[in-house]
Amino acid sequence: MPLAVASVLGIQEIMEVSPLETLIGALSNQNVLLILDNCEHLIGACSKFADEVLHNCARVHILATSREPLGIEGERVYRVPSMSLPGGEADTLDDVSASDAVALFLGRAREVDSYPRR
Repeated sequence: MPLAVASVLGIQEIMEVSPLETLIGALSNQNVLLILDNCEHLIGACSKFADEVLHNCARVHILATSREPLGIEGERVYRVPSMSLPGGEADTLDDVSASDAVALFLGRAREVDSYPRR
């Protein structure tokens, strides 16, 4: 985990220092929001990583998505219900867009389309 996050953030490895220590050193005085997506695939590694970073970097916050909680101190869990999908009988755009997932996608697509172009 630490090596992957450091790589995404462009933090260079320091010889003879662990990737976690390097990352903590780089983040310790910064206001940062780290977003960890799909943590359920590596729940143990994500939990350990998040716990270490949060205990050593007071100004770092983590938003993690997962099908299960990380189980670390101070964690707040927000359950997001599953979205409905179009059924096999959906033939028209109205039928398809009646599902939660497609309605959300179309709404976000409309918002992006309304942004001024540069």
